[in-house]
Amino acid sequence: MSARERIIQILSGPEASRIRFSFPVGKTAMTISSHTFQRVARAFRHGHIRINITNHLPAGIGAIYHPTAAPDHPADQLVVPPILGRFQEGLVMHECIHAFYDIEKIAIDARHEESAAYVVGSLFYRMAGLPQPDPGHTQDCARLVAEGLLAEYQDGNQPVPAVDDDSWNELMEAVRTDPAYAGREPAVGGSYVHDGVL
Repeated sequence: MSARERIIQILSGPEASRIRFSFPVGKTAMTISSHTFQRVARAFRHGHIRINITNHLPAGIGAIYHPTAAPDHPADQLVVPPILGRFQEGLVMHECIHAFYDIEKIAIDARHEESAAYVVGSLFYRMAGLPQPDPGHTQDCARLVAEGLLAEYQDGNQPVPAVDDDSWNELMEAVRTDPAYAGREPAVGGSYVHDGVL
């Protein structure tokens, strides 16, 4: 199976089909659902997102989605390690949130976008029965948001549950102060590029 086929399979898999939640961005509620992953899978299916499988990612970086071109990479490229197991599948899920906002040209700041991506990864790992990777404060905060959503899924009261405000705000602050983002958009309150050019 090619890397492209494997990524499409992940985005169409049982975990992706079950992940659904909304989160506040100002007075707006943003939603992540199976539609999110189907939209990105369609972009991969049509070859609109390039894939670079590599063992040479920068230190501390599990995977990267590049919305714009640079001397060392083309635009609209997902850079991931070899997808050997479920851990790497979770990295794909995280980065595909960034691809979705780029594809759809959605105006969202980087801190909210990263927080949503962390929650997606955390939900994926919990649903797959795996421990959270690289334990740390940001991952711990994402896990708490995910646990609240999983409880909502079990209660079945809302088709698309909203994140708990307190745990979401803690995650947002953890992303802002995470050393991995020092001097980058989540820490300084900027936004990633969402130009939809695919």
